[in-house]
Order: sequence, then structure tokens, then C-alpha cells
Amino acid sequence: MSNGAELIVKTVSILEIGAVFGIDDFNTNPVLELFESTKINVIRFPNQKIASLASSIYGYIKSSPAILLLPGSSQFLDGLSGISNAQYQRWPLIVITISTDERNISHFSTSLVKFYQRCSVLDKVQKVLIQAFKCSINGRTGPTHIHFDSSVLTAPVEDSLKQLTKRNSYTKFSLLPESNRLDDIVFLLTKARNPLIVVGKNAASSSKAHIQLRSLVQNFHLPFITTAMARGTVPDFSQHSFTVIANESIENADFLILVGTSLKELSQNNFNTFNKNNKKVKVIQIDNVPEEIEDEFIPFLDTVYELALVGDLHDVLECLNERLQAIDYVARSPLTYLSKLRDQKIRIFTELEIAGSPESSVNMFYAFKSIRESFQEYQDDVYSVVEGFDLSNEFSSLLYPMFLPKQLIDVTSLPVPGNGLLYAMSLKAIERTWLSVFFFKEDAPLTFSVTDLITSISNDLPVICIIFNETKSVRYDLLCQSLNIDGFSATTTKDMDTSLKLGIQAYLKRKRSVVIDIQIESFPERALNVHLVPKM
Repeated sequence: MSNGAELIVKTVSILEIGAVFGIDDFNTNPVLELFESTKINVIRFPNQKIASLASSIYGYIKSSPAILLLPGSSQFLDGLSGISNAQYQRWPLIVITISTDERNISHFSTSLVKFYQRCSVLDKVQKVLIQAFKCSINGRTGPTHIHFDSSVLTAPVEDSLKQLTKRNSYTKFSLLPESNRLDDIVFLLTKARNPLIVVGKNAASSSKAHIQLRSLVQNFHLPFITTAMARGTVPDFSQHSFTVIANESIENADFLILVGTSLKELSQNNFNTFNKNNKKVKVIQIDNVPEEIEDEFIPFLDTVYELALVGDLHDVLECLNERLQAIDYVARSPLTYLSKLRDQKIRIFTELEIAGSPESSVNMFYAFKSIRESFQEYQDDVYSVVEGFDLSNEFSSLLYPMFLPKQLIDVTSLPVPGNGLLYAMSLKAIERTWLSVFFFKEDAPLTFSVTDLITSISNDLPVICIIFNETKSVRYDLLCQSLNIDGFSATTTKDMDTSLKLGIQAYLKRKRSVVIDIQIESFPERALNVHLVPKM
């Protein structure tokens, strides 16, 4: 006869949840060991903080929740950082805690999750797991939480208990707006002279939305820009990408389609929202949850929003593609003006990244040029975490272009900074074949965490750490000697190319973390203030 722990594991397997993250603890070990006997990927971490961050990242990368298995005692509090991050970022996650009645403090998470349930009886185990799963992936995706009393794990499962045998295909609901609203978008689009798609982070995290977005851009020659976390949803090097002149593109537009973003997010990315004298601009916002729809952010316009559509982003964009194909739509504007501006800015960028000689000091532009060339062979397998950089700078799409969605995590934009190396370790835990790269720009109050580097070494989660060292007060590569890992330093452009080549080779061969310390020169602020030709 099976028990409650086996029933939990069986139900999670039927729901096709792909990974379980946990720590070694006498309350959770029996369940972790059962999970390890299945096809589910079980990843153990040394502490709750890393486990919670890794499980939240999994939800973002896979667009499906993982299980975060933690004790419900005081140790649980250390896991709240990852849970709160999942809530803030709209990343799906299912938290399961286990403890004796008198030690349970897991209810502290109730303000951070969409759904919380304490389960103390065996016949409710399957019901609460299914409910937590459905709640995590539908509507505004996010974390849910179930607390099981330890007595449930050992309780025998009676033969009379009806057990789940297969996953209901309707656990994930597809929502579509009314058909006439889609027709309204098509009508407005045909009348627009300068349409522009703005892609936000919610589009990047929505399952398969990037497929339809790429079709929309490519088939109908629609220009687009992306926010920092949406980079790669449509490749940065697409001929239709105008992110490098995002502000000019927005100002020039008479019709904006916001996909998985809002005007508020644009302002947070330092994009100009509008030329306020232009009251003819029409705005459409498409998102998968109604609470993301804004209605008060641009009161200076004649109409705040022309349309707002709520629905599954993949399905909404698929319907829009079909309607535009039916009328053989092609964007009316040749975008000559914007294309000239973009080409001018790219030329300026190219001049900035050219090194004077092999012995020249390294600036940010040359450094990223060398990094791009070094990783080109592996570009589909490189997943990067960036901390300390301003990715809202329009040059960033040229400095380090993305080709796939979710390849870039901007930790600086997250509510709790300082965990960049932990996120990079998490990416390696999720997929061992990836090259996990952590870019860190030394900038007060941020400091590089040697403790986290030691954690990556001791837990066999190798990361390529590339440190942009402007102060030059510390030689990070020398710290590696005491840690028995490879460290490299670059002070000239020649050093830069060599250090990257040797660093990547060492990472792939030894399968251990490496540190590349780039002694970088601060770039004159005036060089970044590019003045483009005025509009003709």
C-alpha cells in the first residue's frame, strides 16, 4: 500500500512538471528521494535562497512551473526572496513545504503567492496540487504554495481513494478577445502611416509568443523595438529592429502596438513615451492579464488607449497574423527616415568599437565586440545574466545582441539586486549544456560576491564570470588561485581577445568556473551622447 508522499510524487508526475528544487532536510528528504526515482529532474541546493531563485528562473525559462520543496520551519524564510521575485516577474512556481504542526511558519508567504493552502488530510492532496498548478499558469502567472503536514506523508493511501490517472488537457486555458476587436486592430493598422510594435518582457516570458511575433514582423515588414528583458524575442539583428533608435522611433510613430508591455515599462526603460504635442498617436495594448492594462498613463492624448486586448499572447498574435494575411497587408511606410537614422547610429557605434592598436586600453565597446566574436560559435547555447549595466541604453542591442528569447536576464532591473551570480548558477542547474555567463560591472554599491563564486565551485555549477573592472582596485583573476580555478586578466585589446579565448576553452575543458577580469577604461560621457541628424 502506498502512502501520502508517493501520492504527491505521482500527482506531480501526471501534471508533467519537469523539475523539483530542494535542499537536504529531514522533513523533505523522503519526498526528494521519491522524486529521484522518477523521470523528474531533481536539483539539490545547499540553501533555501539559491533553491528558490533557481526554481523561479526555471518558470521563466520553461514557461512552466517547477516544484520548490522546502521545510516549513524557520529555514523557509530564507526562500522568500525567490518566491517574491517570481511574484514580481510573473514567473510560474509551485512551492511545497513540509513540517510538523508546531514548527510551521510557511503561512508567512501568503502575501507573496496567488494561492495558499494547508493540507492535513490525504484525500485533498491531489485536489490542492491540481489547483496550485492551474492557478500558477493561468491568468497572471506566478507562485502558488501548498503546505503539507508531515503526518500526510506517512498516511496510507486506501484503495477506495480515487486517484488521478492523466493530466486534464484544460489545465491551461486559452483566452481570446472578441473577434470584432481584432478586426478593429486590422482596420487601424491599415490606416497607420508609421506603425511600431513595442515588445516587452511579458511577451518574452509567454510560451511560444515569440513565434507569432517573428511572423508578424517578418511577413508584414513591421518595425519593432524591445525593452531590455524582451531582447531576443525577435532577433536584435533583424532588419526590422529599430531598438538602437527607440526614442526616435516612438516619437515618429502614429500607431503603437504594445505587446506584453506598457507605457509605464517604457518609461522605466528610459524610452520617451511620446512627443506630447502629437495627439494623433493611437495606442493598442495586448497582454494576457487584465490588471496589466493601463488606462490613465497618457491623459494628454485625445484618447487614452484606442484598444486593449486581453488574451493568450501566442493565440492573439496568431489570429492577428491570419487576419493580416487574409488582406495581403504590408506596412505602408518605407521608414526611409528611421532607416537613415539607424544606419547613422550603427556607423557611429562601429567607430567607437574599433581599437587603435593591439596595445590600446580596453573600452566597453571593444570589450563587447571581442565578447560577441568569442561566443559566436556557441550563440544559441549562451545564456547571460547581467548586473550593474544600464541596458536601457539604446547601444545595448548592438553591444550584445540576442537571438533567442530569454537568453538575457537583467538583474539590475529586478527588485532585489546583488544575486546575479546566483541566477547564472541557476541557469547552469536548469540546463547543463548551456554556457552560463555572468557579466558584472563593478559599480557601488554592488560588489562581486566571492562567496557566491565559492558556492558555484563547491556545487559544480560552473559559470563564466566576466568582470568589467573600472576602479582596478582589485585583481579578481588573482583571487582564483586560492580557489583552484582559472583566472584571466586583460588590460589591452590584445589581452582581451586572448583571455576570452583561453577562458572559454578552460571552462569547456575543466567544467569549472572561470573569471575574466577586464581592466576597462571609463568611456567619456560625451561619446555616448550621439546627436543624430534632425528630421527632414
